[in-house]
Amino acid sequence: LVPDSAESTRACGRVSFQGWGQCSRLAKEKFEARAEVFDAVRSLFCLELPFMIWRLYFEVSTLVIDSWTVIVIAKNAVWAMHDLLVILSCNNPDAALCGATPLKTLSMMIKGSPMNSVWVGPAGVFRIAADMATASAKDRIQAEKHSVELHIAFLVIEREHLLQGSPDDQASLDHFDQCIQAVKARLQDLDRKAALIHT
Repeated sequence: LVPDSAESTRACGRVSFQGWGQCSRLAKEKFEARAEVFDAVRSLFCLELPFMIWRLYFEVSTLVIDSWTVIVIAKNAVWAMHDLLVILSCNNPDAALCGATPLKTLSMMIKGSPMNSVWVGPAGVFRIAADMATASAKDRIQAEKHSVELHIAFLVIEREHLLQGSPDDQASLDHFDQCIQAVKARLQDLDRKAALIHT
């Protein structure tokens, strides 16, 4: 028995594209939420895009992978994408695109990472890649844990319904108990995997 949670994560499902351009929701939010949208507009058009274009225009012919310019151009590109997502979603981290939440995912990857304060030299590039890979792995395991926890809750509720409706059906109750224990073991395995992920 598995709950049907595929609709919220399906790439072309009913809720696969929602939460974008809802500027009216900002009127109900705190001032800080509105300020972050205005700050994203300022950052995108007055900082990230101008500096990225400036660097590309003057240094495109001399770019090499381990140069400082490549690192700061990458920083400008990533933060410009982040600012654009903040603007288009009106700072809604749950805005969905093809079943994913790009703003939430990108924020988790870059905030607090070296992309937030870029290092000089090729070591910075590898560190950024390592941090993004680690964040992506943690996010994937967290999503799987959420699905497993939902599965456990579903089994517990269904067992309770069975217990109320057919308290003498011991075979079915035992089957539910076995399923619950198996799913809990899977959750513990995910916790062990999450503990192995580190920067």
